[in-house]
Amino acid sequence: KIAKKIKPPFLLKAANGGGGLGIEIIEKEDKRQLLETFRRLKRETKSAFGSEEIFIEKFFQHPRHIEFQILGDGRGKVLQFGERECSIQRRHQKLVEEAPSPFLDRKMREKMGKMAVKFGEHIKYESLGTIEFLVGEDKRFYFLEVNPRLQVEHPVTEIITGMDLVEQQIRIASGERLYLKQKNISLNNWAMEFRIYAEDALNNFQPKEGTITNYLPPGGKGIEIHSFCQQGQRIFPYFDSLISKMVVFGKDRESCLRRAKRAFDEYVIEGAPTLIPFYKTLLENQNFREGRLSTSLIERENLIETLKKTTIFPLPSQKRVPEEADREELAKLAAQFYLELKEKEPKEPEINKWKLAERMLLFEE
Repeated sequence: KIAKKIKPPFLLKAANGGGGLGIEIIEKEDKRQLLETFRRLKRETKSAFGSEEIFIEKFFQHPRHIEFQILGDGRGKVLQFGERECSIQRRHQKLVEEAPSPFLDRKMREKMGKMAVKFGEHIKYESLGTIEFLVGEDKRFYFLEVNPRLQVEHPVTEIITGMDLVEQQIRIASGERLYLKQKNISLNNWAMEFRIYAEDALNNFQPKEGTITNYLPPGGKGIEIHSFCQQGQRIFPYFDSLISKMVVFGKDRESCLRRAKRAFDEYVIEGAPTLIPFYKTLLENQNFREGRLSTSLIERENLIETLKKTTIFPLPSQKRVPEEADREELAKLAAQFYLELKEKEPKEPEINKWKLAERMLLFEE
């Protein structure tokens, strides 16, 4: 009955799921397919999350995913710390987060922020939480879910607000009241976070194992690296494939994009495939650079096909014969390397024995 009322396309979504798991898209009216998918999803969610509850939600083709950071003291006081744009995703999971959103104007930011606070106040929310919304191109927004925890992407909010969210969370957990006021929280500058997974983007973002043989992170102004990686580190397939987070920040979005491009050119992780080549491709995409984002941008812009064309050295999943342009580039690199090896180191200036003898006489006087 609900499916007939909503009409496809819509989502079947695990009520207690998360991380992009437990989600199926129903694109056409087919009662048999709907029932089969519904029963299978109930079994999967029961096994994964301990609950068979399923939501039916309207599916939007190219929405934005925008979330608001809130903090509550459990006594009815709730603050919001601005939004994060999390629209760049694969498998319904976030890859890139930025704050603030390039889409929201002041009026819309205030409206969504007030709704997030109102939600937290209604349930007397305690600790940090994230209120997530789907936002259409017409700027209409729809409640998605609440994540009752500190998010992976919290550093971008800390940077633009200057607030230590972990400290605030600990203070609330120890029983303190919220001493902050909403007027004390302002948004300044820009920040972006790139999640670096040990995955092969050319093989449907499949997680891969390996041993890191060379690790050299970037540095400099406006760049932070959060990682456990080091040379010799084994990457196992049994755990989450997130191995590093790269956070860049600056006075505006353009400065963040420049720093991200430079940082990815410097970032070296060898021995296991990562999403670094994919992010280099993403940063060259015009729609991404201009802030025209959606949860389907990767597919709409054919970024994986673009990545294939720009990949010189084959990744583990992609064995191909080098093209003529590749051979020319390799030949140039080899020739340059050969010439550098042939160059003789400059000799030290030879000592003039006559001048040395003359100087020695001066010491004898």
